[in-house]
Amino acid sequence: MRKRSLLLLLPFVFFYNFSFSQSPNPLSPKADSIPKTQNLRAGASTSTSGNITRNSQLAQPPSKTDSAAKYILFLPGFSTSATGSNFYLGIIVGRQIEVEFPKPNQIIQRNNSNQAVLRIAGTCDSSAAAVEVNLIPIQGGTAQSDLFQVNNGKYADSLWITGGDYRLEVKTILRYIPSSNGAMPIYGTSRTVERVGVGEVLLLWGHSFLAGDPSYDEPASDPRVRTVAVLRNPSIPNEPGKLQDLDALPIAFQPITTSNIGPFGVHSWMWGRFGDTLAKRLNVPVLLYMTAYGGSNVWMNMKNIKRERFGFDWFGGQDQYWMPYRPVEAAFYKYIPLTGLRAVLVEHGGNDASSQFLSTLYENFVFVINHTRTVQANHSQLAFKLSKEGVDFLNQNSAIVNDKIQQVLNTIPNTSKGIDLSDPATQGPWRDDGGKGHFRGKLGHDKYLELWKAAVPNSFFSTTTPKPATKPN
Repeated sequence: MRKRSLLLLLPFVFFYNFSFSQSPNPLSPKADSIPKTQNLRAGASTSTSGNITRNSQLAQPPSKTDSAAKYILFLPGFSTSATGSNFYLGIIVGRQIEVEFPKPNQIIQRNNSNQAVLRIAGTCDSSAAAVEVNLIPIQGGTAQSDLFQVNNGKYADSLWITGGDYRLEVKTILRYIPSSNGAMPIYGTSRTVERVGVGEVLLLWGHSFLAGDPSYDEPASDPRVRTVAVLRNPSIPNEPGKLQDLDALPIAFQPITTSNIGPFGVHSWMWGRFGDTLAKRLNVPVLLYMTAYGGSNVWMNMKNIKRERFGFDWFGGQDQYWMPYRPVEAAFYKYIPLTGLRAVLVEHGGNDASSQFLSTLYENFVFVINHTRTVQANHSQLAFKLSKEGVDFLNQNSAIVNDKIQQVLNTIPNTSKGIDLSDPATQGPWRDDGGKGHFRGKLGHDKYLELWKAAVPNSFFSTTTPKPATKPN
């Protein structure tokens, strides 16, 4: 009797050796080709949505002969009838599972049917039988679960996901044991990625009007509105904004604050509120890339692309770093392959009003648009919204500028008009220089926001052809 009491005080460790080989149902096709219509779960319907619980019925797991002995620590709270009588199961200690993709706060561009391919990849215990993936809706979206195979300690697969914001949960299934329901998973470690979205992605390109008043900003209030971190290179003296080593740029997504709208914006202006508007109207997350550079023009972007110097000093010779086009290159090189892109919103051309640039403005605009589409995006249908400048843009007669912009709109496919500052109704106390210059302060913020909200109606997101995410492969 004394011996039995002593044994009860000792930690229970059960050494067991389940050995079985089971043949799986074949994995369904990758999401890159068609939506999945079946999975490894017994009795699953043809719907791609559903939730896995510890009591879910599972089909036979991926083929795996496992005779390696494992330790199970007996902990209360989980029972099964694998042996015909109840006994407690616990946690098998294994390698931590990690999620390499997607990143927290990342948003994937949806198609015009409100769906996108979400690639999920990471590392885990190489002896795991499978990885269980759960997408849990936070705002919008549809719950979805699936099982991914494990190969040499890595898992990677893709799913069609409906527009919305999700919490991604992944966890290893270290083995299956027989149960009255067919098979019961024994889980290992798990990881959660917060705020993975499927929605709309836009790139902002232009001069100081689009970049906004640096003295006034409002952050996004909707957590579905996000951007990439501002990425600047402090190793270059006196100029932190060169974005030179594109390989070294970190992949970090985050909400839009008053001081961050990447990869180049150091203040949000009205774009956070613009994102709020779109997220509410469309009921999907919104990701914005800011690449506008104050004091730049279309001619400079053309020279950057051709890797030609300007021939005059511009902000201390920034053309040697291929500015102002470099932020566009950074976005397309590092981020847009991971997120996709709906369109480019533009206010450019006003700074091309002088005789040095005006005569070739149409050709330069076409060159930059075509280069961005074919070389940067590899997507010939990428939509551009081109804005009209004020007739007296910064005290220059820009009527001819608007004629050139209209010529682009008339001749280049997949372009449409953005805001129109040639309309007298856009002039007023919300702008400096007698109501014709930059938009300033709270009044300017609200007016510029009002113009862009009207310029990008809901129909824009069903009549344009977005570029889908292409990486990771």
